[in-house]
Amino acid sequence: MGLAGVVVSAAACKGRRGDERSQLDVALVAADALYAQRADEEKLREAQQAYFAMLADTPDDPEVLWRLSRAYTAFGYGYPDSPADLCGSPGEPDPALCYTLALEFAFRCMEANPAWSSRLAINDGHISKRVAAALGEREVPCVREGVQAWTRWTELRGPSAALYLESISWLSKRMGELNEEDEGARPDWVSDWGVAMGQALAPEATLPDMAVAEASFEAAIVAEAELATPRADRAIHLLAQSDSVALDLEIERIREDCPTDDSHPWALENRRALERLESVSTAVSTEGADSLR
Repeated sequence: MGLAGVVVSAAACKGRRGDERSQLDVALVAADALYAQRADEEKLREAQQAYFAMLADTPDDPEVLWRLSRAYTAFGYGYPDSPADLCGSPGEPDPALCYTLALEFAFRCMEANPAWSSRLAINDGHISKRVAAALGEREVPCVREGVQAWTRWTELRGPSAALYLESISWLSKRMGELNEEDEGARPDWVSDWGVAMGQALAPEATLPDMAVAEASFEAAIVAEAELATPRADRAIHLLAQSDSVALDLEIERIREDCPTDDSHPWALENRRALERLESVSTAVSTEGADSLR
């Protein structure tokens, strides 16, 4: 094949790749529209199936991987008692497995960055400040979903999983740094929330800094004012040690500030946050704060 043939062949390949990318982008928009309706469990299931269909054709595409991570976390958090088989076996709800799968896809997404993979391998799989520093702007969606899934998994597992909190904090802080470097970016609640939860979930023996937790929760709340998640987590982990009155006041504020109607983008998360907070408030009022320890 002459030089002209090589050029034509290369252009044709580039054109095919461009067409495939365009088709994938169209498919992502359609699946994202389903995900936006995740307050309806069936819509979330349809979105997840759509993302998996794309993954079959593009198994290493970060845009698909972080969205699958997001879908699993949404299901684990929003539908923890569903007998569906989205994460585990039919009839056996398992939010922890949802978060595990979400974390796997988030890490696969980050692995598109060879510097991250290399530093992680050299550091024997441990995430340090230097390892996290390898992550760049393109990995922000991967990190965002990874922080949420890993934090929720750790919260469910309890003290035995506390050793992962430092890694989660490094990822959260790196995400915050990248957000600050992007002049056009709006504050992202997940980076501050991840730092806050890293302190709030830490065992007392490690001397967690509750002032940092409080300040980080507040920053997350300001960043996403109509999202109940950071408000509820702050109340559950910081206020619940006092009495149910403070919790009940926070529940009322959340009801006023965080819509739960299906048309709102945070409807699923807001409903679930209120359910969790109401459950904790009931436990504290009937059994005392010691019931949470």
